[in-house]
Amino acid sequence: MFVLLQVLITNCSVCTMRKYKRQAGTRRYASSYSADDVRKALQKISGGMSILKASSKYRIPYGTLYNKVHHLHTKAVGTPHRLSPITEQLIVNAVNTLAQWKVPVDGFDIRCLVKSYLDKQGVRDRRFANNLPGIDWLHSFMQRHQLTARIADNVKPARAEITVELVNQYFDELEATLQGIDPSCLFNYDETNVADDPGAKKVICRRGLKRVERKIEHTKSCVSLMFCGSATGQYLPPMVVYKSQNVYQEWTRGGPNGAVYDCTTSGWFDGRCFERWFNDIFLPAVSSKPGRKVLIGDNLSAHFTPDVIQSSVQNNIAFVTLIPNATHLLQPLDVAVFRSVKIKWRAILDGWRKESRYRGVLPKNHFPGLLQKLHNSLKADNIVAGFKATGLCPLNRDEVLKRLPDVNRDGATGAQPTTGSSTGTGTCFNDSIMEILEKHCAPSTSAGKRSRGKKVTPGKAITPSDLADTPTTSQSGTRSAASTSTGTKSGAVQYEDDTDDTEVEPDTDDTDSSSSDKDAESSEDASTGNEQADVKSSQWVIVKYAGKRSVSYFLGQVLEVIAEGVRITFVKRQAGSDQLFKFPVKEDIDIVQRDDIVDTLDQQPPMNNRQQFVVKYTKFNLS
Repeated sequence: MFVLLQVLITNCSVCTMRKYKRQAGTRRYASSYSADDVRKALQKISGGMSILKASSKYRIPYGTLYNKVHHLHTKAVGTPHRLSPITEQLIVNAVNTLAQWKVPVDGFDIRCLVKSYLDKQGVRDRRFANNLPGIDWLHSFMQRHQLTARIADNVKPARAEITVELVNQYFDELEATLQGIDPSCLFNYDETNVADDPGAKKVICRRGLKRVERKIEHTKSCVSLMFCGSATGQYLPPMVVYKSQNVYQEWTRGGPNGAVYDCTTSGWFDGRCFERWFNDIFLPAVSSKPGRKVLIGDNLSAHFTPDVIQSSVQNNIAFVTLIPNATHLLQPLDVAVFRSVKIKWRAILDGWRKESRYRGVLPKNHFPGLLQKLHNSLKADNIVAGFKATGLCPLNRDEVLKRLPDVNRDGATGAQPTTGSSTGTGTCFNDSIMEILEKHCAPSTSAGKRSRGKKVTPGKAITPSDLADTPTTSQSGTRSAASTSTGTKSGAVQYEDDTDDTEVEPDTDDTDSSSSDKDAESSEDASTGNEQADVKSSQWVIVKYAGKRSVSYFLGQVLEVIAEGVRITFVKRQAGSDQLFKFPVKEDIDIVQRDDIVDTLDQQPPMNNRQQFVVKYTKFNLS
């Protein structure tokens, strides 16, 4: 009998109910009546009604009313809480504050926080294994304090560090820039991409099925798009950039009216593509609008090239940049348009995949037609709402400030209530909080940030003088370190873009000796005859780079003449041709000495329909 009783007790302790449900026909508990019923019954009893009649009338147990009347068993039902109300409120305040600091905690963090606090207080509770609360305690704690579990979005530290001061400085500059600007002349541009993937979809299936699969073609290929819209709801034609070496006519038919199509080897927008979008789409669209126009976008250096800034000044256009890493707060297209665009694109692609049954990558000749449907689905209300939510039109910085947390920096305040806590409790609790902050917010040990060129003021119109002292872009990675005073350059040109190896023809140590000797002789002759050649901006020149065993010659265009030498942007010879050259995806810029310039071209080389320069030059073998 004793053994049977022990087995029953063991099974009951293991099979503890986490959520009790009262069976029908059992005794009525507090869930059968409300607090208002108890209040009314007590009023009737104080007015002379007997407890038995009040119990029968309001369907409240007699013992409950008897205890209420005689003030018996006034404590809460169940086991007392391990933590005091003040300490639990400290935890709630800490959880809310850490969420504002963008360091939210999960359930395990809260349990470890309680364990650390109890250990520092010298408390040992047998209900907690090794002082670590269990899952049941966590669920009860969340119910008592109206806490819930949510999935947190990952935000880079740079975005999390946007402060109120930065936003205020941005809007101070913006107020002067947008003064007197008509909403129809206020534009926002931004790039995005659409993928060849219809995405996940909710379907109906039987309960209990662990994995549901949908058979449909999809790939990882993407196409880059440039969208632009005004504060009045006007959308400009998009620009398409394919990942390709060339653009064919079939890839441009059936798309939106006025759309422009281009290509790069990486599939991303570069300075040349943005300049073409500015000249071929934006300028024609705003040329007829009176007054000053404002174009707002992110601060990517490829966007505000000297030619674009000069053209914007000539056409009375203010080119304004946003705060770095703040497009999720200040970019109208990001805030209110692109999400609906991506949802609509997936629906369009899903329908096309079902109808066409095409296998493989989405053909580029079908893309313009799908883009036409996407462009027709753009809603003017979305871009207007985006300008309003970002505080641009009407100009209202509070729209952005209200989306920032009250505290953006780690501090010692905000983790405990102002009254009702003892010094010992607050000290131990703050020590436990600091352990979490040290784990999540410790300073980074990585190397410092690389140089990003000359900074521009967010919210202020950019002028050509702002870009005059821009440093060299050697960090772009398209070429090795800048040349030394002797003009020596690395033997191979190192490209880091997505081009195939066949497109890059670096110099190697196995160069033919005869050609090397010929180049060396030519370089000696050229260096003596062109030492004092007058070099000016925009001129096309031939530059020599001496390697260990050979001398290489490169074609480039002079950007400016500075005290350190001549700043040149180089072109890359196309694979399989000795006469076709093209600017690389990432700018290849270097500073050379005048002695390294061995020859000049009389005029800019002509360009074919594939945006390639045709250079018929035979004096040196160009690399």
